[in-house]
Amino acid sequence: MKTLLLSLVILLSFTSLAQPPAYVPANGLLGYWPFNGNANDESGNGNNGTVNGATLTNDRFGNSNSAYNFDGIDDYIIGNSTNLSVASTNKLTIASWINVNQLATAPAASKIFTHTNNAATGDQQYALSINSNGSIYFLAGNGAFENNGANLSPTGQIQSNTWVHLAVVVSVDSVKLYFNGNVVMSKPENDNFPINPVDLFVFSSSTNTTFNKLFNGSIDDTGIWNRALTQEEIITLYESEVLSTNTANYESNVNIYPNPTTDYINIDFGNLDNVEGLNIKIINILGQEVLSQPMNTDKINVSELSKGVYIIRISDGVNQTIKRFI
Repeated sequence: MKTLLLSLVILLSFTSLAQPPAYVPANGLLGYWPFNGNANDESGNGNNGTVNGATLTNDRFGNSNSAYNFDGIDDYIIGNSTNLSVASTNKLTIASWINVNQLATAPAASKIFTHTNNAATGDQQYALSINSNGSIYFLAGNGAFENNGANLSPTGQIQSNTWVHLAVVVSVDSVKLYFNGNVVMSKPENDNFPINPVDLFVFSSSTNTTFNKLFNGSIDDTGIWNRALTQEEIITLYESEVLSTNTANYESNVNIYPNPTTDYINIDFGNLDNVEGLNIKIINILGQEVLSQPMNTDKINVSELSKGVYIIRISDGVNQTIKRFI
């Protein structure tokens, strides 16, 4: 009996650990796949995937078995959708880390993620893809949200063998595409997601046609929301996910004040005795670096910055932490 109880406690402990990191917005989260050893959905909504040929590989930090690699020939992950339809809100955010081995040949695009009801047809309620020219491509239904042109980012943004963060944000009046935290396409749109096709989700694709190819590369840390994440949330998501796994050394010790501020921010390192070698960067809501300097003072002059939300990143080259201030 003691052995059984101990096993149950251990099982429950590991189960409780399977949840998104704190920096992943919980409001409206439908699915979150960190691919840490499996294709399970850690949002708690049960959108678990079945792996077909894809293999576990290193993530962008070099952690083994922490991303999935797809060969572009017959590899994909598929699962039953429990709640991924966004027809009720007509709002959507998809965010994902990818590392392309090889782009598809024109005129084809390669799928990253698709919400569909028939994996064999290639139809979708929504999908995030990459064009053969290296642009981000968002699709919905049969030409939905394309009244003002296709949802395409500039060409050449996706380069091979480089981890990048992509996001698409659909609100009630616009579609935006993000690349590494920056808006690279924004246009007005007022449209509706189709009620169907739904029921299935696919990473990569199970169809290989003239216009639709399987993804060739690695995918990691993918989230789906039934709302339009703000620019601040996208930037925070990107900035948090580019940090190393050693953030715990600083995170619980560092505080900044006053917040909001108009002239200076003070950085309190708590019980950290040695802050030599630290550097700070301040990034605005557009993902632009507005200040970079060695950590030679605990009081930073921000009086010349425009009013808005900023991210401050403190790093020694190995450990990093990120804070927000207004």
